[in-house]
Amino acid sequence: MKIINVTAHPIRFQRHHHEFVDGVCMYCGLDSSWYASSCEAFYEVQPCGTVISATVKEIPAGNHPSGASLIETIYTPSKEAEEALTKLEKENPNAIIVGSIIAAQAFPGRVYGLVPYPGFERTDKRMRDDKFIVFHKPKTVDSELNPLEIGAEVLRSKGYKVSMAGFGYDSLCVEVFDPNGEKVYEEWFGR
Repeated sequence: MKIINVTAHPIRFQRHHHEFVDGVCMYCGLDSSWYASSCEAFYEVQPCGTVISATVKEIPAGNHPSGASLIETIYTPSKEAEEALTKLEKENPNAIIVGSIIAAQAFPGRVYGLVPYPGFERTDKRMRDDKFIVFHKPKTVDSELNPLEIGAEVLRSKGYKVSMAGFGYDSLCVEVFDPNGEKVYEEWFGR
């Protein structure tokens, strides 16, 4: 298994399993007759030289009963990050590409987040090499059947501009501008 680090710093991994060769773990030297549940060997994966990141956008999400403002965040990848990740994926098929939680959310199913090794969550920061955090893309609908797209196409054919922007995981803003650029309609769906 190949792990590619797209953060700016080394990541320390704890082996979660032993690999015995002639009765001895090739990582920690444990004799198989004294089998323990986890391997004591750890290793570092250095940054690959490409940092995958994203910009963070805050979307107002109302107020808490205490009066504090609530926000949702969306993570938008840059064109450069998209191109760099695509190149890494082509050069390293089947590799596990690990990055920050922000990068994992900006590139769901392509960049994975790290899971701390039990007992090393706060000190010595060791990560598991057999379990990773994945975020999923929102499900999409064929645009030919999407009523929002059909309605937007009708308005566009009459000279209007339609903007539909998704925010967070469950919100959508629909805006309609007349041919002069004046906003004539806005509606938020979701939170």
